[in-house]
Amino acid sequence: MTSDGALAGLPRRLADDQVLQQLLGQKNAEVVVADAARAFFVAGLADISTQTPIVVVTSTVREAETLCDDLEIWRGKGRVRHFPAWETLPFERVSPATETMGKRLELLNRLQSQNPPDVVVLPVRALLQRINPEVRAVQLLELRRGSRADLSELSESLVAKGYRREFQVEHRGEFAIRGGILDIFPSTGNFPVRVDLWGDEVEGLSEFSISNQRSTTDIQSVIIAPARELLPTKQVRDRALELLETEPWGREQWERLAAGEFFDGMESWLPWLTTEELILGDMLHSKALVLLLDPKRLRDRSSELIAEEEDLARTLATTWQALDPVGNPQPFPGLHVPFDRVLSECVSNVWTVTNTASGPAKNRFETMPWETIAGTPERLLNQIRDLSVQPGQRLIVAASGQGSAQRMADTLRSENIELQVHEAGLHMAQAGGHVVAAPIENGFIAPSLSLAVLTERDITGRRRTHRAVRTTQGSQRTFEDLQTGDYVVHHHHGVARYAGMKHRTLMGSERDYLVLDFKGTDKL
Repeated sequence: MTSDGALAGLPRRLADDQVLQQLLGQKNAEVVVADAARAFFVAGLADISTQTPIVVVTSTVREAETLCDDLEIWRGKGRVRHFPAWETLPFERVSPATETMGKRLELLNRLQSQNPPDVVVLPVRALLQRINPEVRAVQLLELRRGSRADLSELSESLVAKGYRREFQVEHRGEFAIRGGILDIFPSTGNFPVRVDLWGDEVEGLSEFSISNQRSTTDIQSVIIAPARELLPTKQVRDRALELLETEPWGREQWERLAAGEFFDGMESWLPWLTTEELILGDMLHSKALVLLLDPKRLRDRSSELIAEEEDLARTLATTWQALDPVGNPQPFPGLHVPFDRVLSECVSNVWTVTNTASGPAKNRFETMPWETIAGTPERLLNQIRDLSVQPGQRLIVAASGQGSAQRMADTLRSENIELQVHEAGLHMAQAGGHVVAAPIENGFIAPSLSLAVLTERDITGRRRTHRAVRTTQGSQRTFEDLQTGDYVVHHHHGVARYAGMKHRTLMGSERDYLVLDFKGTDKL
């Protein structure tokens, strides 16, 4: 059984909340919503509002990923999308992950289509980041069984989208051709795909295994998004030629860009290669609704990102001899824009969502917390018991899995609390007590909706495991185990040598950074 969408339908009950009904359609509003109920609130807003997409901005990547996970349970996996930020630092000569760039391009394409996703969640870093204006013209390639496709044209198209031709496909962003067979690993795909052509007709489509290169599952179609956000188009090549004259300190990369080469880290030069300042907020239309979660935290995080980038720019300008006539470091164009700029040209409605109101709290989605079980389990049990027998009340116990759901139901039954376990989702029309496999992070009680949601974290205090981390035998689990000179494998950038810790002070805050030396002179 899958938990995706296990609680879909319940957020529609938000339509019964009178405060929210008065807010719908407003250009600007402040809403008070407790952290524990935010995923439910966003899902309900997407259900009952005519505005789409709902774009939710969080302070950190972790918050964005957690919110996405919960929203997929409240709404269903295909209706929620995460817009990631690049994992790389500004000016870093390492490219973002192929999957990251592919997901960003695919979502930017959908935002410009007639079928945008219901909800888009992104960290503020992704909202601040400049976007290549040429993405407005990005097209996704779709191959279907029975469709027509010329193999040589496909090859040219894939190269133009940033894919690398290899002898054998092993990683995202690669393709290979053998006779009339095209193997490709889409930038956003979980598995590589084999395209079997009979002449110019797509006769077969199947996923295949990287380990043995054998086909596994037949599919009907595949969507192929570009593999790079920056491509050596004519405009980029012409701009690189200009930079050869005006910014001679960067001759090495300008020459490669002018020659139309693809190389690792080319995306970091985007701010030099375009004069138009385009960010995600500029691409949203008037039907969208932007939710800023905790705007003060967003602003603080934005200021921190800008300060870190400016500090790094000054250091690199000196290192690269990018100096003005009197020997001072040149100001570099920024990859990130200030927070006040992110929505200055946005035509969408913009709401702020906070924990506490800045003024009279008239716009509040009222919720209550659960009693903590630590030290007082009887108080929590009494709270559950009272809610389970209230007429018209829906009490949902959300377990991490089906086995856990049955154990929780048995435990509560031993306390004379009878709840119904659901094997395949929840029957939303039924009042009463229910247990369902739905590993959401936090529970809440919403008195105005006669709804209470209890999670395992509310009972045990343990956080949900966000996602499994793949490790190999002998891999290091913490930087504290490392010795200077040890070889390590960075999740995105590969093999490096650990060079120790570096202490830096930014914005009055002292921090320690791990230093990794890569082949050549690259450092992270």
